Amino acid sequence: MAHEFKIKLDDKPHLSKALLENPQMAKEVIGTFVSLMEEAFDPDKHITWAELPIKFHPTLTFPMLIKGILRGSLDVKEINPEAYEVFFEEVHPLSKMTTRPNPLGGNTYSNWRDHFKMPNDAKPSEEVIASIFRKMLRYTRYIDIATLHKYLDVNQIATYRGLGDEQVAKLPFYPALRYQRAVFGDLHVGKFFENIGFFDCGELAVEPEECPACQHPDMHTIGQYKGCLACNAGFGVKAL
Repeated sequence: MAHEFKIKLDDKPHLSKALLENPQMAKEVIGTFVSLMEEAFDPDKHITWAELPIKFHPTLTFPMLIKGILRGSLDVKEINPEAYEVFFEEVHPLSKMTTRPNPLGGNTYSNWRDHFKMPNDAKPSEEVIASIFRKMLRYTRYIDIATLHKYLDVNQIATYRGLGDEQVAKLPFYPALRYQRAVFGDLHVGKFFENIGFFDCGELAVEPEECPACQHPDMHTIGQYKGCLACNAGFGVKAL
């Protein structure tokens, strides 16, 4: 038996206006959210999106989580209110993908693939956007926000790199980056195993007893991979 639901527009003036002025875009937005509703209950995700909030905190709800994520990443003005008055959408990280005027004529793209450590043949897509945001979130998990905020507050740095070599070396994921540089060179630094979320530190012939990057024993098995829970270094292991 087919089930249908209707969308009430009385309390949605912006959507009502969009359906009149740009019905194609309005239908695209509605269709996107409907498809995400279905995905929220997909059992193949192991922990469905609908169940995820309670795993984080007992008072966190699904509306809180989803609205917070969307508003946090899409309300451009709130990312940097002061700069927004001048730069508008430029304050958003994805503005790196925008075309730039070329002094010699025409437009050119910034090197957003290198900036986000993406393959040279990467093209804007759902998968690419997801990968970019995952990388940003992975990095923030290992940055001491309190220390970073202190330095930003006194205008000493623009990004965590400005902490200086001594402070950067203290960041939890530094051993993984140092290992990548030592084994594979500068171009490999920051690369992830996209399917497991750990830094790509190559492949090992045997299962390690401790992390080759930081010598920590807390190694986690994920399929054919080993991931270090201390510095986020990941290794493919042939013997697994």
